[in-house]
Amino acid sequence: MAIGDSFNIREATTSQSYAYKCWYNYNYGNNTMGISSGDIGKIITTWKDQIPSWKATAEKDENRYEIDDTGYDASKEAGKNHAKDRIGYDGKQGGQITRTVGHAIASGLGAAGTIVSSCLAKSAGFGIGAKVLSKEAIEKAAKEAGKKAAEEAGKKVAEESAKKAAEETAQKAAEESVKKAANGANLSAYIAAGLAIATATAYMIKKPNKEQKEACVAMEDVLNDSQAALEQTQAEMADADDAHVELADEAQATTEDGNDEIEDKKTTLDLYRAQYDALMEKVQSGQPLSEDEKSFLKEVVQLMQELGVGINDTAETVHEDVSDIYDEMNENAEEVFNAASETMGEVEGVTDFAESFDSSTRLMCYVEAGSQTLNAASGAAAGAKLLAGGPWNWVLGGAAIAAAGVSGMGAAEQVGYAKEVGDEIDLREATQDLNSTTSEVFDERVDDFDGYMSGIEDLTIEVPKDLEDEIPTEEVQLPTSQQAGTTSQSGTQDKDDKDKDKKV
Repeated sequence: MAIGDSFNIREATTSQSYAYKCWYNYNYGNNTMGISSGDIGKIITTWKDQIPSWKATAEKDENRYEIDDTGYDASKEAGKNHAKDRIGYDGKQGGQITRTVGHAIASGLGAAGTIVSSCLAKSAGFGIGAKVLSKEAIEKAAKEAGKKAAEEAGKKVAEESAKKAAEETAQKAAEESVKKAANGANLSAYIAAGLAIATATAYMIKKPNKEQKEACVAMEDVLNDSQAALEQTQAEMADADDAHVELADEAQATTEDGNDEIEDKKTTLDLYRAQYDALMEKVQSGQPLSEDEKSFLKEVVQLMQELGVGINDTAETVHEDVSDIYDEMNENAEEVFNAASETMGEVEGVTDFAESFDSSTRLMCYVEAGSQTLNAASGAAAGAKLLAGGPWNWVLGGAAIAAAGVSGMGAAEQVGYAKEVGDEIDLREATQDLNSTTSEVFDERVDDFDGYMSGIEDLTIEVPKDLEDEIPTEEVQLPTSQQAGTTSQSGTQDKDDKDKDKKV
């Protein structure tokens, strides 16, 4: 059951609607209310006459409220568009993937040209190899990048064709660089230095993954608002459920009070009918009626007619009151359930949109961190080799080392990006879980509502079937000597005209 639902045995034995809710939860809702076998036994004993109806309601195939798929899909699209507007990002990642792949290939070239030993280890679906320098910061970044890239491999990075092309390109480039490196260490150092400087410069200009990272950070506000909306939706459904229980109990109480009133009036009517029948039997036997009897006969007929009208009025009033309650519950449920469905659809649109780029963004951050770490290693190695080669190489060597530093910071920055995106992913997954829970609550509330409405539909106003036959409605003439007490009645004797003129 929904968060906050608790079991109250006292209410379960006094409120039929609440009792149904508890009984249904115990038998069909995994007993999330924590009802003991002893308590469910008390409920069954108290409401044993209702159990067959409850079972029929619970086991029927359809609920009276169903989510409209068209409306739900429209809500999802609205949620997606709302998220796009809020974060100022449309979720497209083509440029992001191209940039990251390009950096990875360039870094692979530089490393292959500088580090001749095995440097071709596949990581995250791309042909990227690396040996890192012993600098603590770069080693840490490389370790983290490699670990995360391996964990995230294959998760929504790009189309399979793009991955394959990147692998093949990096593989060929690395092999070519290795061949060049074998022809001359100095030449390979120049190439590696140039690539390192170009890669670091491109990183500073393009800041790969930054736009997507910032979109993920902005998405956190949208997700927090989504969670708040879902919590409010659950609260509104809980309030509506409480109101439905009260209204269903009111309908039941109205019907029971009406039936009690009808029964009291019928009892009085039967008493008057017995007195009426006794007087008419006396008339039919030819015995004279006293003036008091004549007066009472006239009065009792009027009282019986008033009681008949009163019974019908009570029945009509009960019917109208219960119908009003029924309509009010329907209208309230439609409003609440429609709003809940709309909210759940919008939140699903938000989380689907976030999921379309956040996981791949985190992966691309780790891939970029790995490539920048590799570039840092390659640039530092090439710079050191060039510095050792004479003054004419110092400028390029220094630039290569500076580029290595930029790439080292870039690697750390990308790892930081990945962490921020990871925080958003955690929030998005929590929002998805909350939306799933809200959907379960929605289904339970609809099931409860269905039971309440079925209970109202089963209510019966007990109007006596022979009521019209028991109430005098026609003019009847007493014998001539008794006409002073003439009254209206039904079920009168059929007397011969001569008997009507006979004196008693």
